Amino acid sequence: MPPIAGRSDNKTQSASNSSKSKVQKPLAQKESIRPKSQSNVTSNNIRSSYPSKGNETVLRSKSNDILDNNNNNRLVQLNDYSTKELLSYYRHKVEMLTEDHETFQRRLDKIHDAIGNQEALSLELNQRDAEISELQRALSDMQVYLFQEREHVLRLYAENDRLKIRELDDRKKIQHLLQLSNLGPSEVTYFVKQPFTKSQDEQQNTLNNVADENAIDGEDNHQQHNQKSSWISAIAVKPIIPTAPSHGVMEFTASGKTVLKPSTNQTKSNHATSTEPAPISSKSDSVSRTEHEAVLRELEMSKSSLRALQTQLEEQTRNAREQIDSLMEDRKAMQEEADSLRKRNEEKARVSSEQLKRCQELLYDSTKEFLAQRNQFRQAEKVWIAEKDKLLSQIGTKKFNSTGVSASTVSVMKTDGRNLTDPLADRINNHNNYTNPMDLLNNANIQSLESRAWAEVNQQKQIQLEKTIQNLENQLDQQQKLSDMYRDQVIQLEEELVRAREEGVLSKDLFKDQAHKLHERVQVMSQRYQNLERRRQLEMEGYRTDISTLRKKLKEVERQLLKLTLGFTDGINLPESVNGNNNKDIDIALLKQVKASTTRSNQIMNELKNLKLKMYSLEDELRKI
Repeated sequence: MPPIAGRSDNKTQSASNSSKSKVQKPLAQKESIRPKSQSNVTSNNIRSSYPSKGNETVLRSKSNDILDNNNNNRLVQLNDYSTKELLSYYRHKVEMLTEDHETFQRRLDKIHDAIGNQEALSLELNQRDAEISELQRALSDMQVYLFQEREHVLRLYAENDRLKIRELDDRKKIQHLLQLSNLGPSEVTYFVKQPFTKSQDEQQNTLNNVADENAIDGEDNHQQHNQKSSWISAIAVKPIIPTAPSHGVMEFTASGKTVLKPSTNQTKSNHATSTEPAPISSKSDSVSRTEHEAVLRELEMSKSSLRALQTQLEEQTRNAREQIDSLMEDRKAMQEEADSLRKRNEEKARVSSEQLKRCQELLYDSTKEFLAQRNQFRQAEKVWIAEKDKLLSQIGTKKFNSTGVSASTVSVMKTDGRNLTDPLADRINNHNNYTNPMDLLNNANIQSLESRAWAEVNQQKQIQLEKTIQNLENQLDQQQKLSDMYRDQVIQLEEELVRAREEGVLSKDLFKDQAHKLHERVQVMSQRYQNLERRRQLEMEGYRTDISTLRKKLKEVERQLLKLTLGFTDGINLPESVNGNNNKDIDIALLKQVKASTTRSNQIMNELKNLKLKMYSLEDELRKI
């Protein structure tokens, strides 16, 4: 990474500077020691200037040997010390760099793990979204199936109403057949020659009472129907017994029509006397009554069918309203889900764009810093190479000066205007046998100039060291700034990581709550569906039992009707006092037998009505359950 490269470059530069300073310290010590030795030499020379020439040469040779030995020892020590220090320094530097590399590698691994966890969380969130969408689709399918089942139940109710209406029609026909219980398969005719006013009045009263009871029972049934249940139930209607004609022949057909035919005697009497209108009026009354009864039956059937259609319409409207409400709820939920998804996508796009922009800025800054540090490192390397060459040249000059006068003194003497063309070494080797006081003074001046030159060199070294220290301090400040910047970046990344984890936990909890709610909703809908299925099965079983019981009762009624018809035709018990020739007594006995049969049929119908009411009350209780 660029920051690591920059730090390594700075560290290598600081290492080179420190190594230079460490190399320069022994040189400075050497240079500080050198004037003392030279001053000692000059003092010895001054002291030995007065002895003989042989002593001077011996002293000079000894001093040269001592100087050579000291310089060689110092150079060896300097080389050994510098190499060991450099090796230890670079070992320490390599260890520091490896530690920094390991720490950065650990940080990168942590960041990589965090990114991997975030990707796993995002994948899990997407999977949860897919599961929630599947559950929503399953819930909508369940609602569709529920509405289809409701429609099927409504169709069953309509079929049940139709069957009940047919049952009502059949009961009407049965009642009509009960009224005509003495008929045969095609028609049955009986004759009444003379009217009997008492029996007619009693029969008329019974008919009126029966009609009133039918009206009252119809109103009561209507009120009970409106109060108890909104569904159609068959209404048991009491039989209407047709009246017997006072004159002529009355014919009852199997279709339910009553036809009055005058007798032969009455036709003759009607032709003879036209002042008797009674047969015509009785015929018209009987025909109008039968027509009125037929109209009443049709009206009752139409009312029952109308009530059934009204209830079916109400159920259909309620079902349609519930279906529309559920569809609106699904639409609202889908719209909210789409809005939340759009907001999440917008937020993700915004965060991604911000991260991309930040990464581009960091990449630009890091590349810029890397290029600047590389350039700085190259410049420092050039300076280090130049200083190395300079040190090597100085070491070479020191080796050269160990045999004679240094070149710096010669240059200083040239700058001072001294005309010292011959080197000091040649002058020492070609020295005369006698000593001149002026030569000794010149040597002292040379030594003082050399010490001054060494002081100037030390001053320049100190200035350079101060500059290097200042550069190192600047680099240290830059490194601290970089470390602060990277620390801030790491803190920001850690905060973003914590925020992302919190968002992941919150979103996970939210999705868990949504999934739990949807699961509960699915359970409730499935429970409702099971209840409806159980109710439908129970109702179907009830309908089957009702149909079976009704069939049994119908068979029993048919059996009783058969017995009644057989008893009416065969079991007429005439009183013993009645003569066979007395037609009046025979008619009275027949009418009494008919009246008894009607009372029995009324009792049977009342029992059937009570049973039917009980059955409908049980059905209402089952519906309420």
